[in-house]
Amino acid sequence: MVSREKSEAYVGILRAELIPALGCTEPIAVALAAAKAREALGAMPERVEMVLSGNIVKNVKGVVVPNSGGLKGIEAAALSGVVGGDASRGLEVLEPLTEAQLAEVRRLLAAGVCSTSLAEGKESLYIEARLFAGSESSVAVIRGTHTGLSLLSKNGKTIFEAEAPRKGEGALGENAGGASVGTEGAAAPGAGSDELNVRDILEFADSVDLSLVRDLLSLQIRLNTAIADEGLAHHYGVDVGRTLLEHRGEDLRTRAEARAAAGSDARMSGRSIILVGALGNSSLIFRNKK
Repeated sequence: MVSREKSEAYVGILRAELIPALGCTEPIAVALAAAKAREALGAMPERVEMVLSGNIVKNVKGVVVPNSGGLKGIEAAALSGVVGGDASRGLEVLEPLTEAQLAEVRRLLAAGVCSTSLAEGKESLYIEARLFAGSESSVAVIRGTHTGLSLLSKNGKTIFEAEAPRKGEGALGENAGGASVGTEGAAAPGAGSDELNVRDILEFADSVDLSLVRDLLSLQIRLNTAIADEGLAHHYGVDVGRTLLEHRGEDLRTRAEARAAAGSDARMSGRSIILVGALGNSSLIFRNKK
């Protein structure tokens, strides 16, 4: 049986990692960095530069930006964050986007105010948003995790800079990227990647007091069930989930694979769920804007 200290650390990891997010996390993280830089700039930028690691570029290019009316790509994600993003919402930063704001996003896209370049020699999750308005400028850097704010500055003066991660940090928990943007208490206490092993994870799963994680896991089940149902009910992506059920039957394994694939197809297509009400007494609805 895992020790109490390690059990608490594993619960901390779950609470740090299982954060509701809109759509695919990479375009959302791009929007989050841009929204944070816009917040620091304090004005609408005339020019936006996004500097991204190769893995972020790859993952953003082919998916729909949530709540964007079907827009795709790095520039669309960044400008959506600049125009209508709310950085305090973390990975739900684009939830407040309105139709009027989307019209402005499209105008800025057509004007070519946003450019993208590759961040050489950086870790696989690195996002740098640079905003310029006249003589003013701001920079926000997210690295290590999708909400890990590493640096925030205005006119070359540092507003916030995270400490470099200690040994063992970096793969899990918000410690990898510094402060967590828009989430509370994100750091997993004392839990670094070097403390994880399969044996202890299995023992933790078998022995953990479910009252410590029931609210967290219940929300995950509800959200993932809803998005899987949506993916099976409608056409998204290449319909992997629907195709599996059609051609391989409905045994338990196939149903599990189909639901996971259908949920992923719906998310990558930008479909989002809104959680209405308090956590313990809430309902889920889908936004009409895909």
